[in-house]
Amino acid sequence: MRTARVGLIALMMIACAVSAWILRYPAEYYFYLWQLNRTEHGSDILDLNEKIEAIAPHIVPLLVRTYVNVDAPPRSRNAAALALIRADRARAEDLFLKFLQTENPKILVYAVWNLGTLGSVRPYRTIVTLASTSKDEEVRWAAVQYLGHIKSDESIAVLRQLSENDKSTMVRDAATYTLKRLGVLPSQ
Repeated sequence: MRTARVGLIALMMIACAVSAWILRYPAEYYFYLWQLNRTEHGSDILDLNEKIEAIAPHIVPLLVRTYVNVDAPPRSRNAAALALIRADRARAEDLFLKFLQTENPKILVYAVWNLGTLGSVRPYRTIVTLASTSKDEEVRWAAVQYLGHIKSDESIAVLRQLSENDKSTMVRDAATYTLKRLGVLPSQ
């Protein structure tokens, strides 16, 4: 009887250890997200994003779940996007492309930004069109960021057009800065 009890306790301890090991990465991920959404310090935000990226290969389904939840805090969605880019570029690109079809400008901004970070050329035509036709200045601003990752004659021409003619100071300034960063305009 005593041997059976000791064996059962040992088995339970092994089961607990295995469960803790399996749940380790999801637990870390949710703890990092909790911290990320409660800190205001830029260096802490960067550090937490790096921690999430480090465990990204182990939590791809959780990253997808966070990113597709448009009601999740922006920092959580951004951290999930960056980690997903690191863990599974093809899956990240497909996911961001789906969100490029949204009517919600706040969500569209993230999709365009993330596609630029990824360096995806698949949505190039769509984003060039958004840069010149979107009524939302933040979408045009995100398109500028995207075009800054895709250096081509057409991108430079679109950036010049935005730099000179966009109705938003934010977009004009971003386009000018991007042209300088690309070495097209002299830095001051």
